[in-house]
Amino acid sequence: MKNTELFSAFTCISNSMRKCFGFSAFCLMLFLQVTSCKPDDTEKPADPKTNNPVATLVEFKKPKGFPNPVLPKDNPLTEEGILLGRMLFYDPILSADSSMSCSTCHKQENAFATNNTFEKGIHGNLGTRSSMPIFNQGWSNIGLFWDGRSKTMEEQAVEPVINPEEMASKRWEDVILKLKRHTSYPSLYEKAFGTKEITKELSAKAIAQFLRTIVSASSKYDSAMRLNTATLTASEQRGLMLYDRDPAMNEFTGEITSGGSCNHCHGSASLHVFQPMDEFSGYRNNGLDSAETIGDFKDIGYAKVKPGVENYGKFKVPSLRNIALTAPYMHDSRFKTLEEVIDHYNNGGHKSPTIDIEMASKRYKNLGGTLHLSEQDKKDLIAFLKSLTDYNLTTNPAYSSPFK
Repeated sequence: MKNTELFSAFTCISNSMRKCFGFSAFCLMLFLQVTSCKPDDTEKPADPKTNNPVATLVEFKKPKGFPNPVLPKDNPLTEEGILLGRMLFYDPILSADSSMSCSTCHKQENAFATNNTFEKGIHGNLGTRSSMPIFNQGWSNIGLFWDGRSKTMEEQAVEPVINPEEMASKRWEDVILKLKRHTSYPSLYEKAFGTKEITKELSAKAIAQFLRTIVSASSKYDSAMRLNTATLTASEQRGLMLYDRDPAMNEFTGEITSGGSCNHCHGSASLHVFQPMDEFSGYRNNGLDSAETIGDFKDIGYAKVKPGVENYGKFKVPSLRNIALTAPYMHDSRFKTLEEVIDHYNNGGHKSPTIDIEMASKRYKNLGGTLHLSEQDKKDLIAFLKSLTDYNLTTNPAYSSPFK
């Protein structure tokens, strides 16, 4: 109501000499009219492009001591987007016969990997590489999959749906049709993105939002080293020391000190993420196979995505967090235990033209091509690696299926 109208109303009351009860009733009516003109404080602002309520932004909470994550500006986290992505991740509706979901190959109890050698698609096809765990994606912006073929989480979310060896939908258009016919998804897309249109791109954005919320930072290691609420055992502490230490020879006495040299590929323990954060360190040939020439590699790995002689036989370096939950190990699941993995590195790996620079270095060769780890060293290193297990990750209801 305009101010001039209010003034006229009060003047009219005065001139007519309304009785007290009439004046009070009028004031009450006037109050209701004025307050009804105020906007609802709980109402969300409207998106000018769609005239639909804007989704509720969610602040990404960085764990104490972690470096800053890299999050895309064109896909901010929202409550509605995360919920939609979580539902899509766990819903088998994305597969051709509605029998397989993303969670089939990425189980929460295994840090969103599995303990399978290879994953089986809806037609019984076996893949040729193991599934990778999913967490802390805000600190992994160097490509996804073992060969880095997807640059972003959004790209990665698209491929398995139409991969004939996985969910095997022939076209995304077929999936979209099923989602449009669903009783809940159309409204969920509208709440998340302010549009009734359902697309492959919006589906991928929603899944990516959910996956970015999956953070692993609550292991025993975190309690001890970042939060000071626990203490590592003596064996775990020795393992941590070995993780960051290179083997070395005393030039005066000739005495050799053992070391795990894990930090060169998986990052310094001081960064707390235990995964590579740049492309140079993110893809390595860790001496799995002997090769005289690059033509001898059975799986060329990263070179298929980024052609170049130097990239043959290289694969993405995974995080060591939750490593005890994700056996078997390596892209082809060749090692069944952590003991086998450590023996491989302790023995120096296999020679090839692109073997990692650290494993081929003069310093390493002068030590006989071995880490010189004793049996106790191996036990200590494994004890430390197990301290990186995050049981909050494996039980957090925010990461669990919304259909339970």
